[in-house]
Amino acid sequence: MINYLYCFDTNYNIQALCSIYSLLQKSSEKINLEIIHNEPESFKKIYKKIINHINLNNLNLYEFKNPGIEFPNLNGAHVSEATYYRMFISKYIPKDIDSLVYLDADIICYKDPSIEINKAIKNLLNSNKVISVKTEHKNEGNNQEMFKRLSLESGSYFNAGVMLINFKKWNDLNLTQPILEKMKELEENIIFWDQDVLNSYFDGRYVELNNNLNYNLFLTEKNSKVKTSKKSENEMILIHYSGSYKPWTVRGAYNLSSNFYHQIYRELFQQNYHITSNWRAGSFIQLIRGILNLNIFYINRPVGFLIDSLKTITKKNEK
Repeated sequence: MINYLYCFDTNYNIQALCSIYSLLQKSSEKINLEIIHNEPESFKKIYKKIINHINLNNLNLYEFKNPGIEFPNLNGAHVSEATYYRMFISKYIPKDIDSLVYLDADIICYKDPSIEINKAIKNLLNSNKVISVKTEHKNEGNNQEMFKRLSLESGSYFNAGVMLINFKKWNDLNLTQPILEKMKELEENIIFWDQDVLNSYFDGRYVELNNNLNYNLFLTEKNSKVKTSKKSENEMILIHYSGSYKPWTVRGAYNLSSNFYHQIYRELFQQNYHITSNWRAGSFIQLIRGILNLNIFYINRPVGFLIDSLKTITKKNEK
């Protein structure tokens, strides 16, 4: 049985729920869920939508307790300290678990991952490596500054949004402490948070993960009207909305590929769109721009999108 790991906070409750629900809906076998969260009670208020799902074998919810660490590069970021929670898995996850499949909360399961995930876990456990991830960058061209910044020698930089972990080996090597030491060492050079730290620590020592298990969908203005190709749909299993354009932002929702996320959201909540905003003025500008350039007429349920976006933009702050 596959053990999936999520690490998130209250800001990503709905996104994570959509991710988990898509996984449960598409999986052909029962799964276990391990969740590290800053306020578990807040997630319990909405997880009733998945807790009795036929494909959920077990769900463990752990409250993250910050041991007094100030995590780097969080000011003004679209992520929170939750991005660093997975470094502490040894403290929370039961030691009798052999392997974990970590997923970011911005991942949607498009097709049954069971066969491919089980193959990937077997490959990892048969190797001498601790993790299996997908290479995202090579040390060439514009990427050279990144490799210099992190002092990477391997020539490979991975995306940590999907990470298979040999948890037994992780515990045997007691990796939490050396990874935290690496974070402290890098502190001023960290841009992409825990992903930078993990890349610097492992530096190419990993098993390559197939692209279909971490299929990046970048939501940009340039490709907003472009439908996902049949070739891509045939390949992708786990969709990863990497980058700053997320499907639950106004500018991200204008992109047709965001529909994979919103379809799941509609199944769960019977509403049109999930829209959030950290900068209301910016969201309003993006909304008007999408109307003026007619992008709004290319998406599903344009009136519902307009209404839900305006509700978010005009919502009063809770005191």
